[in-house]
Amino acid sequence: MTRRTPFHRAATRTALPLIAALVAMPALVSAPTRATAQSALQTQSLDQMESGQAGAAGVRSGSVIVAPIPIRNPTLGTGLALGGGYLFKIDEGSDPSTIGLGALKTDNGSEAYAAGASLNFAGGRWSIKAGVGYADLNYDLYIGDTPFSIEQTGALGRLGLAYQWDDRWSVGIGLALIESRLGPNSGALPADFAPDFGISSLTADLVLGYDTRDDTIYPTSGVNASVKLGLGGATDSFGLGFLDDVDRTFGRMLAQVGAYVPVGRQGVLATLFTACGVQDETPFYLSCSLGGSDRFRGYPSTRYIADTLVSVQMAYRGRIGESRLGYSVFAGAGRVADGVSQLGEAETLSAAGVGGRYRVSRKFPVDFAVDVASTHDGDITTYIYVGQRF
Repeated sequence: MTRRTPFHRAATRTALPLIAALVAMPALVSAPTRATAQSALQTQSLDQMESGQAGAAGVRSGSVIVAPIPIRNPTLGTGLALGGGYLFKIDEGSDPSTIGLGALKTDNGSEAYAAGASLNFAGGRWSIKAGVGYADLNYDLYIGDTPFSIEQTGALGRLGLAYQWDDRWSVGIGLALIESRLGPNSGALPADFAPDFGISSLTADLVLGYDTRDDTIYPTSGVNASVKLGLGGATDSFGLGFLDDVDRTFGRMLAQVGAYVPVGRQGVLATLFTACGVQDETPFYLSCSLGGSDRFRGYPSTRYIADTLVSVQMAYRGRIGESRLGYSVFAGAGRVADGVSQLGEAETLSAAGVGGRYRVSRKFPVDFAVDVASTHDGDITTYIYVGQRF
């Protein structure tokens, strides 16, 4: 049976909300069509944006958008994310590029801010992504069945370079520097968390991708697969001599395969398989998490974390006639363990649910989503977001 809160890994539950919040900020403005479709405050109409994206290349031929995004999840609560960006084409053969800002605030007092850029050039062969952010988050952290109210602050910097050598295959490298501080909102910090009160890490990742989807926003056919291999170092100090102060190194791996099959005239069957593994020396915020590594619905991303994870999820997505309304029926199962050899004995964690969809634009296939998920223990959670989980 997998332990829900192993004390020697208890601190691994802490920083995943920080990473998720900061990573989400540049994403608000790095996907041009998604932000355009969901924006209610954009400076141009959808018709103008569509023609602008298909028009002349050049920085001065771009468009400005602002996109408010309601959110809800079991870790940070309910709130609003706001993304604003400038969209433009560097050359005719490339996807639109974006430079933008993002902010997030929820009803439990959590907030995050970030700036990011996604640049596509050389006829769509090359892309560069960069982002920086800061977050101050509040959430409950559990040891066994005992909750601890946690405040976490931190900063993140990311830089990535990718090359696509044909219509399907791509390879990329990424660097990330993370600085995190953890403390209790009230009372004393449990002794088990003391070693991870403040930690910094630098990681380098190699990513191989294979993508045959017919659409990146709402795919109805094709496969999207990726393998990420990473090396990193961590220290409890942060400064110009970071590399000299590294006191532990680690490796990690994340592999995902998503498949999409059309069903009938409007239905889609989507499947996502995830496998994650990290070494024992991996910092808490880079470990494998059910709900964090795989976007699994039903469990807070801070509840089941370990060195190894496998999960599979399936969803049927349908539309209601020719209206903007749609729906999703989904289910999934996963296991987490302290090693591959222990996965066979680990508890199977499962969840299922239904969701409603509202297409925010007739021009772009972006949905406003409300999902209700129930776990095998009977716990029910609600998610509000824009887009699809996978």
